Amino acid sequence: MSAQKIKIPVEIRHKNGRVTSCFALADPDTGLHEWLNGANLFFPVQTYFGETVFLSKQDVVAFRPEPSGDDEQSAILSLDPYKILAVTEESSDTEIREKYFSLLQKIHPDSVDIEKNHKIFRVFATEVTRKVIGAFEYINGERKNRNQP
Repeated sequence: MSAQKIKIPVEIRHKNGRVTSCFALADPDTGLHEWLNGANLFFPVQTYFGETVFLSKQDVVAFRPEPSGDDEQSAILSLDPYKILAVTEESSDTEIREKYFSLLQKIHPDSVDIEKNHKIFRVFATEVTRKVIGAFEYINGERKNRNQP
């Protein structure tokens, strides 16, 4: 029996100009990083109607994340810095820092192998990394301001 996949909402632009809004299907253990950087020649995606299809990586020109709902799977696409880092306002500074570095290790653009994959993966990884860094800086700044007299 195969493991349950997480669904990451994305918009994909194809070489022929067509745009597909769908969910990238990624393994919970590896998540977005493996989906972007994996050796497979195809992206497993699910349409909004529940149909699973495979898109050729060679056909993909660009893709971008789409915020969708309030579930854990789309937290990285959220505007809430706590959801992005998967922490709460009650989380300790140590917990936040550990989660931040764990996420960066998985999604940082330097971990994307451009030789094997299209350079658009690096662009996507860069955007997601910026969002994670921004969330971490926001939370740290908010906590410093809260602690100042």
